[in-house]
Amino acid sequence: KTLLFAGERGPLDTLPNGEKISWFRSYDKATGEIVSEMQIPANVTNIPMTYSVGGKQYIVVAVAAVGKPAELLALALP
Repeated sequence: KTLLFAGERGPLDTLPNGEKISWFRSYDKATGEIVSEMQIPANVTNIPMTYSVGGKQYIVVAVAAVGKPAELLALALP
C-alpha cells in the first residue's frame, strides 16, 4: 500500500557497449524516494500486476524491446 512500482528507462541508462538498460523500481508513495531497483532485460510494456500464492506476493510485468522477444517477468516480494 505504501509503494509504487514502475518500469523505466532514463537518459543516462546506457552501458559502455551501447546496450540500453531498463529498470524496475519501487518508490515510496509518501516521499517519492526510490526504495528498490533492479535491472531488467527489456522495456516494461504494461502496468505491473500483483497476485498472491501460498501467502507469497508476486509482481508480474510484460517486457519487450527491439531484438528481444516479449516475456513475462515475475518478481517475488520478500
